[in-house]
Amino acid sequence: MIHRLRTELAATVYRWTGHFPERTRPLLKHLEQRAAELKLDYPPDREGKAVIGLTSLVTALAMNHVIRGNYFA
Repeated sequence: MIHRLRTELAATVYRWTGHFPERTRPLLKHLEQRAAELKLDYPPDREGKAVIGLTSLVTALAMNHVIRGNYFA
């Protein structure tokens, strides 16, 4: 899901936060790799909720970076 949504998500996060897509794409790649390592999955009928959760997480991390200069402050 992260791989499929990364272009649109990077653009949307930029629109709402000012966090440049060049910074969001590596963040999404890291999250995608970590999700694969942890074998994270979701039922197909819950994809909408998974997308909302992912969008919320990435937006929060992006705002941390915009305001504090790093993702995990």
